[in-house]
Amino acid sequence: MDRRRQRISERAYALWEREGRPEDRAEHYWRVAEAEIDQEMAELAGSKPKRVSDAVSGDAGKTAQPSPRKRGK
Repeated sequence: MDRRRQRISERAYALWEREGRPEDRAEHYWRVAEAEIDQEMAELAGSKPKRVSDAVSGDAGKTAQPSPRKRGK
């Protein structure tokens, strides 16, 4: 197993344990751990990482559009 995959596995397991070992959440913990590890690696490499919340929600790569503001009278 490569080092990245090992780190993700260990992080996912720790997250799962910390949250009380819920059943049927393996994919969720894997995605969270993967995003956290990738973010850490990107920061070490000096590049801009994806936000963890985007990776978990499936919105990675999307940017929020500002809502138009109405001016009061």
